[in-house]
Amino acid sequence: MIHRILAVLILTLAAAFAPAGAQGDERLAGEMRQIADATSGVTIAEGAAADKVVYFRRRGDGELIITGIAALAPGASLDEVPSGAIAVLRTRASTANGNVAPAPGDFELARRSGVPVFIVGEWRTPPVVWEVRSGGETVSWREIGADGAPGAWNASPR
Repeated sequence: MIHRILAVLILTLAAAFAPAGAQGDERLAGEMRQIADATSGVTIAEGAAADKVVYFRRRGDGELIITGIAALAPGASLDEVPSGAIAVLRTRASTANGNVAPAPGDFELARRSGVPVFIVGEWRTPPVVWEVRSGGETVSWREIGADGAPGAWNASPR
């Protein structure tokens, strides 16, 4: 099951992440958008429903690499981020509230870990991608457009 997700990531994205000079929020947002587009809708365990979670870091040369991958029950809590991770990408299926913003657990994970959390909404094609970031006591979120360009920041709901 995890092998299928990993195979999609490797085959689809291997050439997309050649080392580059400039690192920054927009670069990471664009990279997460590419990964979201490539992995959205990929099923595991013969079509079983699951939230897919991928952890990332950068090598010294700037290349983005996967450091971990997991499958969780839909909506299950994600309580920690591995040491050294620079980003977390998590897919989500549609929920009863209509998915108008990231889930409360996404805001809490970003607040506790200090690592950007990218949520991929598999209920839309192309998928909606939200970035959730902590800035001390405040947590904000924005949508990453289909072109990889980040939108305006929104305050997290309290």
